[in-house]
Amino acid sequence: MAKKIKVKHEPTAEEKAAEEQKKAEEAAKAAAGIQDEFQAKGFELVEWIQERQSLVLGLIGLIIAGGLAYGVYTVVYTSRNTDASVALSGALDVVNAEITDAPPSGDAPTFKTAEERAKLAKERLQGVVAEHRGTGAASIAQLYLGHVALAQGDHDGAAAAYQAYLGAVGSSDLMRFAGLAGLAAALDAKGDRKGAIAKLDELVNLPETIDEDAALLELGRLHQAEGNVDAARAALERIGKDFPESSLKSRAEQRLASLGPAPVAAPPAPAAPGSPAPAAPAPSATP
Repeated sequence: MAKKIKVKHEPTAEEKAAEEQKKAEEAAKAAAGIQDEFQAKGFELVEWIQERQSLVLGLIGLIIAGGLAYGVYTVVYTSRNTDASVALSGALDVVNAEITDAPPSGDAPTFKTAEERAKLAKERLQGVVAEHRGTGAASIAQLYLGHVALAQGDHDGAAAAYQAYLGAVGSSDLMRFAGLAGLAAALDAKGDRKGAIAKLDELVNLPETIDEDAALLELGRLHQAEGNVDAARAALERIGKDFPESSLKSRAEQRLASLGPAPVAAPPAPAAPGSPAPAAPAPSATP
């Protein structure tokens, strides 16, 4: 009896395309899940943060984290296994490492202090930027350099990192909002509220922005601090109009109430006695 020879099936172009599409859909779902997780954590903390004006950096950090979750997943997990994506993945393992006195379990790094973790994270991220300049991984690393510096209170370093990112990418870059949010936070912390307002104005006018309602809430706070009540009211009212389901709507309403009632337009002054009556409108030329 002759032995049956199994012929290896070579996938067709259509099958390969279907498999790639399936992987892309799975990646998109996973990225959305990561983003939702960051945003959920942000919404839980936002009121606590807003009650403590000195910790406003935390709010902008949450905006950045929510957006970067999608960007990081896209760059690292949907790219081919390039040196750049591998280097970025290793750097982010350090950025996200646990702070604990317990000995590490498994391959995940741990650190005893946030300062120790930040020092190594900066080294790894700077390495990605230097060795893989021009790649998507380098752009994400540059953003995270700003975020790590911001978390450590290095506002000058954070501003420089975010400005470097914004100067390197185009105006249509999908992650541009994260650089603007981080730069606004760094400028605000340095005492430059006007500069922070300018960056947030640019952010909320981008075609696609994650957590735009949170940025509008921050704009309202900054304008109010500058004494520009009308601009503060306009920013806060946009949250209710453009984002009626926002978790920040109640907070925006509280801030609006603190601004006082909106000015009521004065009625037109009555005509003085003896003054000519207003001219009647000219008849239309069309029947």
